[in-house]
Amino acid sequence: MTNSRTVVEFGPFRLDRRERRLLRDGKPVPLTGKVFDTLCVLVENSGHLVTKNQLLAAVWPNTIVEEENLSYTISVLRKALQQHRSEPTYIETVPRQGYRFVMPVKGEHSLLSGDAHTDAMPTLFGREAEMMVLKDVFARSCAGTRQAVFVTGDAGMGKTSLVDAFVAEVTRTTEVAVARGECLQQRGQAEPYMPLLNAITRVTSIAHDDLHDVLAAHAPTWLAQLPSLLRDGDDTTLQRAQLGKTRERMLREIMQAFSMLAVARPLVVILEDLHWCDYSTLDFVSMFCRQSTPARLLLIATYRASDAKASFHPLHLEVRELKMRNCATEIPLPLMKPCDVHAWMSTRFDRNIGDLLAPILHTQTDGNPLFIEATVQNWLEQGQIREHEGSWQVNAPDLALDPPASLRDFLEQQLRTLAPLERSILEAASVAGTHFCTLMIAGMLQEHSEQVEATCAAMSHANTFFHADGTREYPDGSVCDAYKFKHSLFADTIYSQLTAAQRVRMHARAAELLERLQGSHTSDIAGELARHHAEAKNTEQALNYLQSAAKQAGLRCAHRDVISYLDHSLDLLRSVPAGLQRDQREVTIQSMRGPALMATRGFADKDAEFAFRRTIELAPTTDEQAVFPAVFGLAAMLEFRGDFAGCQRLVQAYLPENQRNYRHIGECRQLLACSKFHQGHFASALEHALRGLDHFSENLHSELLLGFGENGRVECHAWAALSQWFLGKCTQAVMSAMHALEIAQTPAHSYAVANALAQVTVLYQFRGEPDLVLKYAEQAIEIGQQQGIVYRVALGYALRGWARARVTQDEGALDDIRKGIEMAEGIGATLDRPYLLALLAESLILMGRAHEALTHLAAALTQVAQTRSFFYEAELWRLQGLALANTDAPPETVEQSFQHALDAAHGQQAKTLQLRALLSMYDTATNERQCRQVCRMLRGTLQEFSEDLDTPDFVRAKVIVREYTNAPRLKAVSGRRAAVKW
Repeated sequence: MTNSRTVVEFGPFRLDRRERRLLRDGKPVPLTGKVFDTLCVLVENSGHLVTKNQLLAAVWPNTIVEEENLSYTISVLRKALQQHRSEPTYIETVPRQGYRFVMPVKGEHSLLSGDAHTDAMPTLFGREAEMMVLKDVFARSCAGTRQAVFVTGDAGMGKTSLVDAFVAEVTRTTEVAVARGECLQQRGQAEPYMPLLNAITRVTSIAHDDLHDVLAAHAPTWLAQLPSLLRDGDDTTLQRAQLGKTRERMLREIMQAFSMLAVARPLVVILEDLHWCDYSTLDFVSMFCRQSTPARLLLIATYRASDAKASFHPLHLEVRELKMRNCATEIPLPLMKPCDVHAWMSTRFDRNIGDLLAPILHTQTDGNPLFIEATVQNWLEQGQIREHEGSWQVNAPDLALDPPASLRDFLEQQLRTLAPLERSILEAASVAGTHFCTLMIAGMLQEHSEQVEATCAAMSHANTFFHADGTREYPDGSVCDAYKFKHSLFADTIYSQLTAAQRVRMHARAAELLERLQGSHTSDIAGELARHHAEAKNTEQALNYLQSAAKQAGLRCAHRDVISYLDHSLDLLRSVPAGLQRDQREVTIQSMRGPALMATRGFADKDAEFAFRRTIELAPTTDEQAVFPAVFGLAAMLEFRGDFAGCQRLVQAYLPENQRNYRHIGECRQLLACSKFHQGHFASALEHALRGLDHFSENLHSELLLGFGENGRVECHAWAALSQWFLGKCTQAVMSAMHALEIAQTPAHSYAVANALAQVTVLYQFRGEPDLVLKYAEQAIEIGQQQGIVYRVALGYALRGWARARVTQDEGALDDIRKGIEMAEGIGATLDRPYLLALLAESLILMGRAHEALTHLAAALTQVAQTRSFFYEAELWRLQGLALANTDAPPETVEQSFQHALDAAHGQQAKTLQLRALLSMYDTATNERQCRQVCRMLRGTLQEFSEDLDTPDFVRAKVIVREYTNAPRLKAVSGRRAAVKW
């Protein structure tokens, strides 16, 4: 930007910046503050393009403003200049870029940018090194290496000013998009993802339609939450996209969307005041920093490290780890040095003022930029620095008297000088938060809105406590001026001086006003309303809104934020007298808290189990509708922990009641099918799965199962498939598995697809077909990672390792299996641990490491003994026999293991496992008598199958029986087999 001129002329107009006045033919032209500032910026750069970003940064510094505000301001300015739209006499629009002032400008009086009454402190004094770091990381991001920067410093250190100057600089020289959001001080739980949602809607240099198309293609779960971007016809598509939504999927989508937005131009994502951020936004920051895929992306986040540490916000530890891993750069802002203060004062006024006042100013403020600016502003307002006949004069001795000890003390001194209405406005504004509007303030003070508007406008012009922040529109159609405190420290200082009675009264009025203004849209600001009601001691209303906020957070898969809201609810509930009403409240809270805790901490979490059990305990007398969802959640926890019998008892206890009321029968059957299968009761599992299908509609999804990310029909077909295979109905098993996958994919339900893929992979592992296992395992891992379905990813890794062991027989295959086991145990899912250990043992036997295999098999059999029965028990005994056959174990020990395998398979009616055990017995037979005995048993087992199968086991068994029939005198077997056949 060029230096501004105090007085300039263009056409019939005369612009006097110092007096903030525009004259036309000698007569004043009324302009509001922002319209006047916009004209000044355009005139200063007459003949040159001024981009939208540059205008926004210059006219609305330190403020997040929609482009619509800028367009409206330009429209008002053109009307004031009497410019016709068809004739750009003064202001020319450069499509998608900005504006250009085209009228020739004359003027001779010039001075450095800004006058002392209106301009904020210049940014770059003492910040040159920090600006160079920002420019360096921006250059690297432009080259395709994504970057993340944390700008840190205490209150008033100029973090936002540095970012503003950087944005103004790069947008002046580079075509770049900027998405800017801020975390607001809530004095309570922040709304999940709100800074990111705001950043998306305010992204610059990207057309509205282009933004919509990118989000629709890559981030539909985010587009659904941005009504301003939606088009007609989006509802149906976006509704399907919400099925199976997970936290990981939402994070992956927004990362993909930002990467796509950065293809045409670099994208800078700015998140301010992260020390107030919600958990979900922090998850985004962590994911952004840890990704290494190429993208022209730069994340700049500002926060107060001391505040984050003092409040035990997880941001502090997260940033420390990111720095240790070289995933991010930190730019800590130091206090300004005496030479920096001198340079600023000399530029702000003149060198004499700098020589005289800079030492005093630095001593009083310790070099805190915000304190410096506030002190100088006070000197100006008090007339201790004044302009006289073109030069600056100062009463130096008065300036050094009784300096405030801190910025907070200084602000308290300032408050004592205010008129009663001005102080009341600030007090009400501090209750509203760092952002407020005149409509709220007038209502809270019960003052005429016109008087409040005029006073706020005057105070904003003085630029001491707050500045203009555009307008605010409420759902009821009300529109008013909006403002923002210059710094949150101002709001905190004012709020701290309110009495307890004042706070209660003002918060109550704020809640009442917001409810009236929001109408039927109170859920949009449920967290804010909860805060006001809690501070107003309206516990019932606060609990209502906390639960509403938790539901909204749940829709965004922000589970940690859900827990935070509900924990706050439990704290408030302690003040409610014991009784039915309190129990009803607790049921509502605990029924929501259990699933969120389980999703966040895993299936072993004791708090989640308590939440489910507490709901089951209280619900029968308060809310019967809440009983079975809690039963289902607790049963799922027990199932994943491997307590199959406990799960079965719990579900069966509630099945009769559900049958009488015809509610949740399908969910009961589906869960029982899972439990029965894992216990090895395959016929019963198949029956429950098939009967469960009768209660799930083809077009409607169970709301209960959706809460756990499942599709009832997919799950029932999958359990039917696995049960059918064990029962010897192998062809039907494949058909059921493929049907499950087809249902999950039509329409695509990501969570159900991941489940179906994992179950199909398991089926082909049962069948012994490594090529197909490898194919489906890769797909299960990919979609599981995308959707954050950890257990399906764990199964995918273990099964992929099993398949790789048959192809490469290298350590990498074993690493895959071990990784799968570790991931499953990490979330407390031990239900399939014996099965996964069997996969590892089988692969070790194949690689000639039988002793290691026996160790894992012993651990698996120990767990099976504790749970009494297990679907893979026969296979564990068979594998133990194979491992022993490859050691020096006595033959009778080997035979004993195989006999256990046959007994287990027979008891479970598992024909396929009985067949496989007999094949292993044949392979390890040491004499002709044993071979003949096994062949006879094989022939009898084959006759039990109702269909002619093409599985590897079945084909091989038929070959052996045919050879035995054609050559009854088998060749004698000398010694134990050298290698295990598969």
